[in-house]
Amino acid sequence: MPTTLKRVRNGLRLALGLDLEPGDIPEGMRMPCEVIRPPRHGDEKTFIVMGMPSGGTSMLAGVLSLMGINMGEETGPGNNEDQEFLRVVDAQQPLYDSNGAPIEEKFEPIRALVEKRNAAQKVWGWKDPHSINYVRQIMSDIRNPHVLVIFRDHMASAQSIKHLSGTEHLPTIRNYLRHMEVITSWIDSIDAPLMLISYERALRLRESLTRILAEFVDVEPTEEQIRTIMRYIRPDRGGANLDEVYLATDKAFWTARPMKIPKGD
Repeated sequence: MPTTLKRVRNGLRLALGLDLEPGDIPEGMRMPCEVIRPPRHGDEKTFIVMGMPSGGTSMLAGVLSLMGINMGEETGPGNNEDQEFLRVVDAQQPLYDSNGAPIEEKFEPIRALVEKRNAAQKVWGWKDPHSINYVRQIMSDIRNPHVLVIFRDHMASAQSIKHLSGTEHLPTIRNYLRHMEVITSWIDSIDAPLMLISYERALRLRESLTRILAEFVDVEPTEEQIRTIMRYIRPDRGGANLDEVYLATDKAFWTARPMKIPKGD
């Protein structure tokens, strides 16, 4: 195929979020996610979705839900956060004393909730951007933990938080850097399976993200599930809702952008 036509075809495939053909990945091109430590296969595992508030965790938790992973019996409609987890954690605040030491008895209800989930589901997970505040204290209670951390452009997160809470951009960006430093230091100190995800590249390489993530969590989605997930991953969605109205809107969003991939000669 002529080089120019190949570039056009590849550009259109990327615009559609599709994988490139074997041998067509440009040198230096990066994937939307990286498996830092491989998954531990087995019947029982727990997925911990981490990141910055307004940083892509809602989208990632939604994708896992669409793959069939139980991310909570009661999740927030716009953010896919496990509401029972939030209630239990919020009821125990503060978790640390004035010297920064953990108050051990405050973590017992969280451990009890993890035990409850373990008894109910062999495979489950939860998403909470603030879980770094307590997950370090309960890791021994989490069955076969697999950690997924998503990174988003700092300014985009700051804009979202400004819209939601009115917090100014620079304090939010400073908080983002501190927050992610704590997370990255912690994940560097553990040996649990680990995947890192780029929110921006996930938007561009939707098929790659879907297939690599499915392999990491050890599920085999149907082609229809893959299409649903690829439609779900889209820019400026206005929320991570999983209801039928939003999923129908996803389909309409991509249907309104038809693109034909040029054929080779």
